[in-house]
This record gives sequence, C-alpha cells and structure tokens, in this order.
Amino acid sequence: MILELAIETFASCIITGDQDLLVLNPFENIPILTAGKFLASF
Repeated sequence: MILELAIETFASCIITGDQDLLVLNPFENIPILTAGKFLASF
C-alpha cells in the first residue's frame, strides 16, 4: 500500500523505520530512508 501510494503520488522519497521497506531501497527510483538519513541528506 505504501509503495503504491508513493508511485501514484510521485513521491520524492519514503521515510520509514520499517526494515521490510528499507531493504527495498531504492524502489522504482524512489529512495527509502530512515528519518536520520533523511535529515542528514536533505
């Protein structure tokens, strides 16, 4: 559901702590980051 929403809304990235999502990084060219990595990157 989250991945589909990210694709449909042209998300810039997905921020999560869920390990099942983090292992898919990147998904369809959408970065999947923890909050800490997001803050360090942007």
